[in-house]
Amino acid sequence: MTTLNHVIVKAPRQGKKKDRVLHDQDIVPPCSDKQIMAALKQQYEVLSFVIENGTATALVGKKATDEAE
Repeated sequence: MTTLNHVIVKAPRQGKKKDRVLHDQDIVPPCSDKQIMAALKQQYEVLSFVIENGTATALVGKKATDEAE
């Protein structure tokens, strides 16, 4: 388990090279990587999650709905 003190959440832009930053914030008090991942999974589909030097960078997409069509 890794302790995180900063998180950056990005979403891909269609047809664009740069991702859109949704969140870029410090975490006080620091949280574990599992806590951050659980929180992200409640709102988004997590496409990637990278940790480097206490900073997590997540690339997220829209969460699929469970509605029957």
